[in-house]
Amino acid sequence: MLANFTTTGTSVLVGGIVQYSGVAINNFANSIVYTVTAEDNSTQNYIVTCARQYMEDVPENTTGFVMGSTLVGGDAIPEHTVASISTFTMGRYEVTYKLWYNVRLWAESNGYTFANKGIEGNNGTEDAASETNEPVTTISWSDCIAWCNALSEKEGLTPCYYTDSTRNTVYRDATDYTSEISKTNPINSNNCVDWEADGYRLPTEAEWEYAARYIDGINFTQGNRPSGATEDNKEDIYTWYVSNSDLNTHDVGTKEPNFLGIYDISGNVKEWCLDWYANYTTETPFTDADTKGPLTGTNKIDRGGGYAAGISGFLQVSFRVNRSITYTFQAVSFRVVRTP
Repeated sequence: MLANFTTTGTSVLVGGIVQYSGVAINNFANSIVYTVTAEDNSTQNYIVTCARQYMEDVPENTTGFVMGSTLVGGDAIPEHTVASISTFTMGRYEVTYKLWYNVRLWAESNGYTFANKGIEGNNGTEDAASETNEPVTTISWSDCIAWCNALSEKEGLTPCYYTDSTRNTVYRDATDYTSEISKTNPINSNNCVDWEADGYRLPTEAEWEYAARYIDGINFTQGNRPSGATEDNKEDIYTWYVSNSDLNTHDVGTKEPNFLGIYDISGNVKEWCLDWYANYTTETPFTDADTKGPLTGTNKIDRGGGYAAGISGFLQVSFRVNRSITYTFQAVSFRVVRTP
């Protein structure tokens, strides 16, 4: 990665190698120490840490996979087969407050507006420059899609979300509830999404459940179990929930991952998905290839368990809940996906 900087010192070094702004390339996977020498030959070290989003590959499915579960009931029925899912990458972790905060600050200096500033975990404060890795919470669905666009633009990728179906104006204002993408019962807000863009977005509900249930492409986690579990009573291994969390969020990635190397998908906090909500059926759109859910609706989907969730329901990979796009809570966050 190239670093741009300005200095009035006589030299800037990393590991004894002279650095030139916009020229020197370094690997920012770990923190890097920049040593600046002033005109009086005194030196000062600056530690640079780049927050980033780690992604895991999710293989395609061409034979169909089952969503929903008769073992869970409620909104999880009826079971239905999604024709196929194209390959995508998914965030290894829920978006941390640290990453959210860094990108949000950049975004607010580059034309973005958020409805909510977010907090660290379930009991943090706004605008806390924290170095811990609890998930961001109290952010709405519209905040999430604006932030995804900001992260895309910050990394030089093509944004996925636009204010209307012409896709001429990037969605940058999370308080704009009149734009086509965020209206209830729009003509078709899926047309506001550039599905071929290489930027970050929320997963569709089908992508989320597919990644949560995936074992080897042939076998999938049973609908009434947490992601990663191949037998009952394994909640403590894979999830933070009411019985082991002390009713608090925890740093991401501190439980075991599922078979794709994805952490906390069944429990630390719940996660927003892209789709409008509707009751399942055994026909289109829920059985379509790469289904994106219904064309219209009033609420969006969130998935997964949380630190205050019980064993039944929320922790189960088939369980689903619907919320207003303006809804915020200390147990709701998100993770991102990208189209390769």
